[in-house]
Amino acid sequence: MDKTKRRGFMKRIKILAVVLALMMGLCVFSGCSDAEVKLGHYFSKDGNSLVTVKENELDFSYNVAVSYIPYGPYTIKYNRLTLQVGGGDFAGEYVFKISGDRLIFLSGPPLVARGTVFTFEGE
Repeated sequence: MDKTKRRGFMKRIKILAVVLALMMGLCVFSGCSDAEVKLGHYFSKDGNSLVTVKENELDFSYNVAVSYIPYGPYTIKYNRLTLQVGGGDFAGEYVFKISGDRLIFLSGPPLVARGTVFTFEGE
């Protein structure tokens, strides 16, 4: 390999290294890593819905007038808090986006409007 080709090759390697470093930095700052959720109570703005996050369990009281409360262990992956509930009419997956002191309802059985924001109110 002559000197000119070697310089071109080294220049491409340096550019690739810079691009990869930028992509990794963007991933870290844009939320590719898992967020942590605060333990305690999160209330919807209207006060009718409540999410309670415990050490290894989540309770989702989507309406104070309904006696059934989906609960169980949750997982956190890619800033998403997910509760899997089995059995009955309320079976399914409830997914919330973790955004600082807020949980944003993304999907689940049609009990709460998508995009409903739950704000942390403490333990």
